Amino acid sequence: NSRCNEDLFWACRGAGGGNFGVVISMTFRLPPPIQNVTLIEIDYLHSDAQIQKLFLQTWQTWLCHADQRLTLISRIYNSDADGLSMLVRGIFYGEPEEAACFVQSFLDLPGAVSDIQYVTFLEAVTILGSSYPDFEKFQSASRFVYRQFSLCEVSDIVDLIQNRPDGSVYAGLSMYALGGKVAETCVNDTAFFHRNAHYIIWIETIWEDSRFACVNSEWINQQFPCLVPLTTGSYVNFPYDALCCYKSEYYGFHVECLKEIKQKYDPHNVFTFPQGVESCGKYNNIDNIGLPEEQTQRQAEEIPAKSSGGNYRGFRYVNSRD
Repeated sequence: NSRCNEDLFWACRGAGGGNFGVVISMTFRLPPPIQNVTLIEIDYLHSDAQIQKLFLQTWQTWLCHADQRLTLISRIYNSDADGLSMLVRGIFYGEPEEAACFVQSFLDLPGAVSDIQYVTFLEAVTILGSSYPDFEKFQSASRFVYRQFSLCEVSDIVDLIQNRPDGSVYAGLSMYALGGKVAETCVNDTAFFHRNAHYIIWIETIWEDSRFACVNSEWINQQFPCLVPLTTGSYVNFPYDALCCYKSEYYGFHVECLKEIKQKYDPHNVFTFPQGVESCGKYNNIDNIGLPEEQTQRQAEEIPAKSSGGNYRGFRYVNSRD
């Protein structure tokens, strides 16, 4: 905590995953309980590239004046099920009428279909969490956005997902809003370096047939460099194994401090992985580290070569597409 092993406490808040040890218990300082919140769901199905570009412009403008009681995730995507589409999902800590005012710019976009309802906090997070399946075959990479994009840059970014790679059932850009409480904590108060970013942008492709794994991974490798000059750093919770200088990308100027803390608490590098703070570099396959051969084989057998059809990402549509 802030009084005992405070340097390790600092490091674990932003760089703790797999680097320093195993957390066996936590004590949380909870905010005051809130019974009800407003759940915001907006869909734009079967849209087009021009509306997707307008959507991204709307997103970055909205962020400049976003209310701290509102947090949103948005997606611009191209899927088998929905074609070129977008969505907005989020929670507002307040009444639905006020929430609708704060997202009016999204509601004004062509094709918007919305559901803004007052539900319990537990219902809201359960609905949002239900969109994630038990497993997916995907490749992704992330970046932090610190500035507004020009119209030309917006166009180039949206163009990245207009053509899916062979075998892909979903290619998309996800935007996770930051600011607010994230930015209230100073950059150097924890190991999480990118507190001043406006949002995280995440490019992803999903496939169902394992034969297309390589071509989809290569698609990410080809698209990712287009985002790099427009953005700064990558989010460590969305790791990407092709990052050059991954430590500085994930941890910024905190790298040297993290190395010192690593040396102090784990001098023999017991806790290591290919993108660790002080990786020993002896592992080549990030997927199978530390797994006995029979367990790795069992996991492979449990994941079918081709997933069954349907709404693979589990998006809860605002209303029936029929």
